[in-house]
Amino acid sequence: MWQVQLEENAIFKQETNENFMQKFRMRLVIPLKEGWLIKVPQLIRVIGYLNTDANGVTGLGDLAINQFFILSKKKWGSFGAGWDLNIPTGTPKELSSGQFSIGPSATLSFSNLGKWQVYFVWQNYFSISKNEVYGKHQTSIIQPNLFYTFSNGTYIGTEPLWTYDYLNSTWTLPLNLRFGYVFQAKKHQYNLYVEPEWMMYRSEGAITCLLYTSDAADE
Repeated sequence: MWQVQLEENAIFKQETNENFMQKFRMRLVIPLKEGWLIKVPQLIRVIGYLNTDANGVTGLGDLAINQFFILSKKKWGSFGAGWDLNIPTGTPKELSSGQFSIGPSATLSFSNLGKWQVYFVWQNYFSISKNEVYGKHQTSIIQPNLFYTFSNGTYIGTEPLWTYDYLNSTWTLPLNLRFGYVFQAKKHQYNLYVEPEWMMYRSEGAITCLLYTSDAADE
């Protein structure tokens, strides 16, 4: 079943910036029982953004597309691999990377854990256009996801985005804690949550936030 997911993220304060920022994410999720060329189950996601940066500029962010092929499914969980593509559609230019980026990805999830949900996502973005203008970028994103759901629909968990810059050998390692509540209203499901985040470690000179990219989020 196709899904349309809408999510608003408001950022009220950062370590290096106290101005308001927001990211409204629109995500189309297309599960396929079997692909046309690779005959395994797969998941295609198309993600668009409406962003406001720290300077108050509001507009469209870059478009992201990723595809995961479920290569192995066992009693303990599943393993998948695929690719990610960033398309520089951001308007105005302050909200765009200005570059096409592509790279491999992988996902590992565990099942039969009762009320626990545990999975890991690994994504990579390597710039393939306008490197002479914006510079070359080679970034890896690792996202561990650990959640526990209570019987009344409330849940607690963490899903930090850890990034590694291949070119500069720098890390950013934030830690967040989400408190949420999932409920059904008519035919729609809603997920309300607050998620404070702290920077555990950041290498000197590392970029802490790319507002127009990165979607290693919820499966």
